[in-house]
Amino acid sequence: MKVSIVIVCMNRPDNLYPCLDCISTNTSVECKTYVVAYKYDKESLKEAVARYPWVEFIVSDEWRGFAENNNLALRKVDTPYTLIINDDTEFDGPMIDTMVADFEALGDHAGIIASPLYNQDGTIQFCGRKGFSAGYYIRHTWHLADNPSSFDGFESIAVDSRTLYRVGNVSGACFMIRTDLFRRLGFFDERFFFTPEDIALSEAVAKAGYGVYMDSSLHLVHKYHGSTSRMTACIRPAEIRGCLIHLSRGSVIRYAIIAIPVWAAEMSKRIKASVRCIIGGTDRDRTRLQVYRNTTRSIFSNKTTKEIFLKYLPKQ
Repeated sequence: MKVSIVIVCMNRPDNLYPCLDCISTNTSVECKTYVVAYKYDKESLKEAVARYPWVEFIVSDEWRGFAENNNLALRKVDTPYTLIINDDTEFDGPMIDTMVADFEALGDHAGIIASPLYNQDGTIQFCGRKGFSAGYYIRHTWHLADNPSSFDGFESIAVDSRTLYRVGNVSGACFMIRTDLFRRLGFFDERFFFTPEDIALSEAVAKAGYGVYMDSSLHLVHKYHGSTSRMTACIRPAEIRGCLIHLSRGSVIRYAIIAIPVWAAEMSKRIKASVRCIIGGTDRDRTRLQVYRNTTRSIFSNKTTKEIFLKYLPKQ
């Protein structure tokens, strides 16, 4: 077998089934597929196992982040390549075959091949970044910087009839990586709960001397949308704390320098949400207020990202 596919699904058969159907319909290379059934109810899991006998399901009943859940399956992988893909994605072409072909054409230099992500309306959602610096992150929290919406300015390379672009980092929603390299790097860094595992991995791959590429010929629809939900109030504080831990590189002084403007940005959003709630806000405004309140309280915390997530996890 050439590829091991790892999917984490949090009890969402409506996402998982179309994703697995895409893989089955559009893939010719031999693959082994693992689904980490995260917080699945017994009936949904039983149905999924019966419907997809070619998939190995791994039960994950504890609260785990993106890194921990993926690593449960990654420790089983023994194929040359590993594909990490979100359950809320769909594609209609030979994406996996093309990624393998890219690796074989580029040789040992390539470490990661990824697909651009598209919204359901056809617009680009993510096509990689050149880097993830502290300055970029601070500007991003103040809404002064956004992800690139095209490949303009990226270094390009032709592979057969396809154009690949050298990028600084990719999204964890979909990428293929050399398994031996992934294993040497320790798989995903479990210090992070939701973010920035993919950024940290991309940077580690580049630091190890391998290329990180986006294949512009690929088209993957990522159905994620940034609506505020009850879970956002525990996810976002953990995400921001994770980004600050990553960017500070273990320096307390560097952490403070980056965290202060980030805290100020989140506090400004908190004040704005408070005003909206005072003058008669909606349920969404009240949820947002809770998100920003939890975030500002967590930035200078000494808790881990997982501890922060569990602290603000909505009571069942």
